[in-house]
Amino acid sequence: MFLKQSTAVDVLVGPFVDATDAYTAETGLTLAIKVSKNGQTMATKNDATTPTHDADGYYNCELDATDTNTVGTLVLTQAGSATHLAWSKTYYVLEEAIYDAIFGASAAAFDANARVDVGSLAGTAQTARDIGASVLLSSGTGTGQVSLSSGSVTAGTVSDKTGYSVSSVSDKTGYRLSSTGVGDIWDESSADHVAAGSMGAAMYIARSSTAQAGAASTITLDASSSSTDDFYNNGWIFIVSGTGVGQGNTISDYNGTTKVATVQDSWATNPSSDSVFVIMPRGGLPGASAPTAAAVADAVWDEASADHTSEGTFGAQFQASHEGTAQAATGTTFTLDATGSSSTDDFYNYGFIRVIAGTGAGQTRQISGYVGSSKVATVSLAWTTTPSTDSQYVLIADGIDAATIAQIADGVWDEGRSGHVSAGSFGEYVLADTTRVSGSTSAADGLEAAVSGSTPLPADVQQVGSVAEDLPTATAMATIDSNVDAILVDTGTTLNDKLDVIDGIVDAILLDTAEIGAAGAGLTDLGGMSTGMQGEVNAQVLDVLNVDTFAESSGVPAATASLVDKIAFLTTLARNKITQTASTQTLRNDADSGNIATSTQSDDATTYTKGEWT
Repeated sequence: MFLKQSTAVDVLVGPFVDATDAYTAETGLTLAIKVSKNGQTMATKNDATTPTHDADGYYNCELDATDTNTVGTLVLTQAGSATHLAWSKTYYVLEEAIYDAIFGASAAAFDANARVDVGSLAGTAQTARDIGASVLLSSGTGTGQVSLSSGSVTAGTVSDKTGYSVSSVSDKTGYRLSSTGVGDIWDESSADHVAAGSMGAAMYIARSSTAQAGAASTITLDASSSSTDDFYNNGWIFIVSGTGVGQGNTISDYNGTTKVATVQDSWATNPSSDSVFVIMPRGGLPGASAPTAAAVADAVWDEASADHTSEGTFGAQFQASHEGTAQAATGTTFTLDATGSSSTDDFYNYGFIRVIAGTGAGQTRQISGYVGSSKVATVSLAWTTTPSTDSQYVLIADGIDAATIAQIADGVWDEGRSGHVSAGSFGEYVLADTTRVSGSTSAADGLEAAVSGSTPLPADVQQVGSVAEDLPTATAMATIDSNVDAILVDTGTTLNDKLDVIDGIVDAILLDTAEIGAAGAGLTDLGGMSTGMQGEVNAQVLDVLNVDTFAESSGVPAATASLVDKIAFLTTLARNKITQTASTQTLRNDADSGNIATSTQSDDATTYTKGEWT
């Protein structure tokens, strides 16, 4: 589309389509159109009017005289977003006179009959005689005439004095370019046609040549390509001839040393050394390069959820009741952010709080209480890792509250028992127990009647009248408790020992009774021990000395210990292993697995001292 230089104009931009399906028209966008004049740095258009939607995703965009003040290409762009795809279009700005001569409603160069009136040629004024149709087409060899029969047209005099001639043409009626001539025009080097405002400048390309090589996602440009890294970044490259012809791609990176251009998408057919390419310059995309799939995915997931709540959308389905960053936390609490969280007590009760980043990430707890003034949420289970001020969270509503819990509890207890008698279920278990107690097949009704006394209980079940009647008084309970404590003391600490003593005394009495005999028959010498008693005592002593065994001493006996303990220690001391260091003598146990006693030793070069065993 051609625009008039330094002239305000409305242009239609678009279409703008949905970023997800790439065809649904976006009709409610707020566009921020940027312009690039003759390939220069993009900037926001000067006209401050925001484009308005026209139809089918197209918008009316106003440009002012400043926007169109440069002859040549004028590229309009709109960056893409999560809502819509990126868009750009090239316009061509013509000088005022040229534009008016071509497009003006009353252009001087044209009339209604499509006649062309020429006022001057090369600055020289022309008259009707100079270029009049009757003279111009008059056959002859005179001044101002053209010979149409000789097969050639010869200019008599020209400025360079060399003359020009056109050879015969095929149709003999006029002149036209041959296919070779047409080809020469299209094969003309673009480098020679970059004048401002020219069609050559308008169709400018950054580079066109034959590749040196190609691979799955690269193409090696010709050796004369730019030596500056990233010079062709974001440009479009097309294969116009040779291997891979017809393919297009976007250059994501360029190495000026190796001439290797990396493309955004893999080639369907890898280019080769016969591939002729064309690179068209293009304004930089946001982020200085074409977005990768990962970058697009990040942008989608990082999009603010508040902007996506339309009914039936995934954004609405993924809505959290609240999200933010913690102010503080303890083992069982979490302080929500100060500005975004609710100031209503219990607002988030029974919902779930999930730590999604920062300290304690990955944990989820249910909120059991919430104070709106302090923003403190109490959780039902202590945190495994206590969150901190860097903990990012989301709150997910659970759809349950205290009233709902109460209703559930009431519903459980009010549930009809008839529907819950399946074998192995708690309903069947309770039913069986109440049946056994009441003797009635209608278990609960029979139990109620039995407790109230209105119906008799089975013979093996005692009637319960008033529980309070059969219970001891508080005073009686206190007495029972005291007695039990005394019994526990006796049985737990002293009773066993006392029973052993009593048992020994009884045994001695029985022995003595046997010696005495009936009616004291054995008491022949009350002034001393009888011969029989002496023999018995002797036998018992020998039995102790020769038959009974005793364990080794487990420690140093006290000074007043029994003779048995003292003899046992002397035996252990004489028999067991003893180790000696510079200052300590140690008595080991029989298994040599532990110490029984130690004795400190010292020698001051005059007196050797051996300490007591301890």
